[in-house]
Amino acid sequence: TSLPGLDALDDMIHGGFSVEAPDGVSRPQLVETLPSTENGLWQILPDGRMRTTWRLRPNIRWHDGMPFVAEDLVFSWRVSTDAAIPSAGNASVPAMERVEAIDTHVVQITWKTTFFKHLDLGVREFWPYPRHLLAEAFQGDKAAFHELPYFGAEYVHLGPYRLADLLSR
Repeated sequence: TSLPGLDALDDMIHGGFSVEAPDGVSRPQLVETLPSTENGLWQILPDGRMRTTWRLRPNIRWHDGMPFVAEDLVFSWRVSTDAAIPSAGNASVPAMERVEAIDTHVVQITWKTTFFKHLDLGVREFWPYPRHLLAEAFQGDKAAFHELPYFGAEYVHLGPYRLADLLSR
């Protein structure tokens, strides 16, 4: 939506790879550093595609205490690209060719082409889903996936705040 301040509220409540600071510059949030050609974490491939490598901060946990790991992001990409699951956005996901876990805390994104927003991966661009809570349901009835209690009163995410009470108004 275009509600004033909604982006800032999302950044405050949910965690993304990066967050845009008031000066308009992306800053790392769930990751240790942003990919660049200087640090070798951003590569333009000979065929015009590109690859970004992200090192997750090692001590990040989901609200339920489970560790946030690279496989969560692979799972998130699978959910976000599944045609049977209605998506609420994930603006950068269509530009992604593949998301791979290199190890527990390193995820690599191969982009279909050069993509100008590759550093702007907040929750609106690529929403992280907790694999440990949703993987089994994702393998089942796709139509019922968004009806899971996770998407309501049992919501779990990565930000500094967690849902304590769901208003039923």
